[in-house]
Amino acid sequence: MKGVIMAGGKGQRLHPLTLQTPKPLVPIMNTPVIESSIYWLKSQGITDIAITLHYLSGKVIKFLGNGSRYGVNLTYFVEDNPLGSAGGIRSLSGYLDETFVAISADLLTDFDIKDAIHFHKEKKSQFTILTTKVSYPEQYGVVLRYKDGSIRKFIEKPSKNLSCSDQVNSGIYLIEPDILKWISPNTFCDFSHHLFPIFLSEGIPFYSYEKGGYWIDIGHLSTYLQSQKELLSLQEKVPLGYTEIGHQIWVGPNTAIHELASLQGPLLIGANCIIENGVSVSGGTIIGEGTKINPFASISASIIWDRVVIDSNASLNGTVVASNNHIGERTILLKNSVTGQFVRIGKDCVIGENVQVEPDKVIPDSSYFKKVQVEKLPGVQGRPVPVVGDKDRKSKGIKVATVYCPNSIKARIIRQLIEEGGVEEIDLSEGIKFIHDEASWTQIYSGEKDGALVVCSHSKDEKMALEITRYYVQQIKNYQKV
Repeated sequence: MKGVIMAGGKGQRLHPLTLQTPKPLVPIMNTPVIESSIYWLKSQGITDIAITLHYLSGKVIKFLGNGSRYGVNLTYFVEDNPLGSAGGIRSLSGYLDETFVAISADLLTDFDIKDAIHFHKEKKSQFTILTTKVSYPEQYGVVLRYKDGSIRKFIEKPSKNLSCSDQVNSGIYLIEPDILKWISPNTFCDFSHHLFPIFLSEGIPFYSYEKGGYWIDIGHLSTYLQSQKELLSLQEKVPLGYTEIGHQIWVGPNTAIHELASLQGPLLIGANCIIENGVSVSGGTIIGEGTKINPFASISASIIWDRVVIDSNASLNGTVVASNNHIGERTILLKNSVTGQFVRIGKDCVIGENVQVEPDKVIPDSSYFKKVQVEKLPGVQGRPVPVVGDKDRKSKGIKVATVYCPNSIKARIIRQLIEEGGVEEIDLSEGIKFIHDEASWTQIYSGEKDGALVVCSHSKDEKMALEITRYYVQQIKNYQKV
């Protein structure tokens, strides 16, 4: 039997972590998450594995190679354009000549699927979804089935009042190659949105099989943190090469820890790290390789990637810090904040709850960032209100810029600018207003010319207004590259 790892997505739910790191290489317990899928398939006796890729595919192929170090044979298919979960597998039709297993690249599981394979063959199923029970099914695809296991309905991310089952799509499938004929070649096709409705309408043998055991989708920032806290509490999930130097405190080779540092498990500290005098690390923290933590810094319940420098008296609580960051003295990173790679944060800064800092950003000393409130601008005859007039443009506290953005992607760009929990429906004839605090805000709306977005920021501090405007202009440019 062969296996397929579906890894072609851009990992947008993990931004800004995945803007420079492909989702398959995002670290879990200091190892790339895709390694978990490879080892899982191998544990099921599957060593011939194909991987579908698109975004930053070269980095994944370079890291994994031919699979020999994992004891498997890896074959790659790189999509020139995104083809979706089903479309990517369709491109492997020449490779897949028997029943195969497909798994999403952002899953962690210990399922044993021998019984599921037996069920699949006994029922002569063409497509079997492995399901699992969760507490919040509205976040996933819900499966409704008959007593014999055949699927009668599939609901993708239903509202709470429609979640009539706690059985959800695990992202693991048993598939017969004949099913690929239902997918047009070189065409975007998603299993849940496009293929499952066809199976139901055409009466194709389509089953589900419930599995118990460990399973978590790490494709969202909240579950990315949660999954690693859970794994840290399970000693058997700690990667090889770490030494337990205290209760649930695992340390990699060549790491130096000052005798007056305070460590409280469960913790995982990578190789070649330096933990200085008076440092406090606790509460389910994971620290990557080559990281230096200077005296009296405090870290709790955080994920720190490789080669990060944290200066003296800094405080990190429930945050994710990507590789090659520098966190300044006395700077505070609060719960659920996230920084991309190569970020430099000055001293005496505060990065507030849920704030996301894009890669390569330099934040000056004494800066304060917090999650902004998002509102729709009311529209009048297709014009945003209030519109900044000529007099306002001359105000020192208001800075206006126009940035090129193709009309075809404006809605997507604005959605990416809006943080979670903001506006759901976007009408660009009106616009979006980001309220930073009582004295500062930013409006973004379509300009009068095609391919133009207007960014207008207001603040009592002229330099701050300019900085905010530049920030959003750069963000718009960055998102066009993705």
